[in-house]
Amino acid sequence: MFAFGIAPPPDGVYPVPAVIAPTFDTQVYIGSPAPPRPTYSPRPAANSPTLANNPPASHPTANNPTTNNPTTSSGGGNKPTHPTGPTPPVKPPTPPPNHPIAPPVTPPKKDDTAAKKIASAASEQDLYRQVLQDIDPKEPNFTKALSDLNTWSHRFPVSSFLNDRSYFLVHVYNRLDRPDSVLDTAAPLVQAGVRANYPDPQQVLQILVAASASFPKLRSPTAQQVATGQKAAHDLLQFLPEYFAASRKPSNVGEAAWATARGQLEDVAHQALAYHPAPRVAAAH
Repeated sequence: MFAFGIAPPPDGVYPVPAVIAPTFDTQVYIGSPAPPRPTYSPRPAANSPTLANNPPASHPTANNPTTNNPTTSSGGGNKPTHPTGPTPPVKPPTPPPNHPIAPPVTPPKKDDTAAKKIASAASEQDLYRQVLQDIDPKEPNFTKALSDLNTWSHRFPVSSFLNDRSYFLVHVYNRLDRPDSVLDTAAPLVQAGVRANYPDPQQVLQILVAASASFPKLRSPTAQQVATGQKAAHDLLQFLPEYFAASRKPSNVGEAAWATARGQLEDVAHQALAYHPAPRVAAAH
């Protein structure tokens, strides 16, 4: 059993909190200030009578009840004086046409998509690490590992770690002695080409050996299981010369032990190719 490390999770990208700007409900006119308030003083009349020619009108008294007009004319050629009325209200200045208006300021929207992705990735990384702990060679717990792998598959059916998860499933099913599940899990990997999807030679070797060794254990395999077992055995024979190349031999392993290990794995592949099980009979409905 080989221990596989896991790269640390990527650094988090936290969105910068949005600045909340105040919102103005009123419209502000941008332009020059309003002109000063006009003066409404009465204009003096031309040739207005003076006090000498037009004495002030008499006011009604108790002895003179017939005097009703507030102002009268004392001479035939003089014009009457009109009373001054109240000052009319001043209307506010209207803005000129097409005057620019300041738009209301609205706070920007906060995008939390990046934060959600980071949280999702961190949760899946936790499951990945838990599976690695379950299959630790020092204290393996393959039953718990299978439970954690099923939880991982249920929560993240689409995952960037799909190949690693499939590899762990093949390994766990093999250690739990479930050959049918080994072949069913390895089927898409073998058909797509294990060597093309796994750059680690150790993973390639374990998947092909597990599928080849599981095939003869089934008394009535399905057609797909037969195809998977036979193709895995063929691919294993083609891969062994590359894996057991002299340049890959560890320095602490002797030449004889290196050749013996290769011979044992070749026997696993030949046994799978020599196995011809009876075809499975479909169940009657």
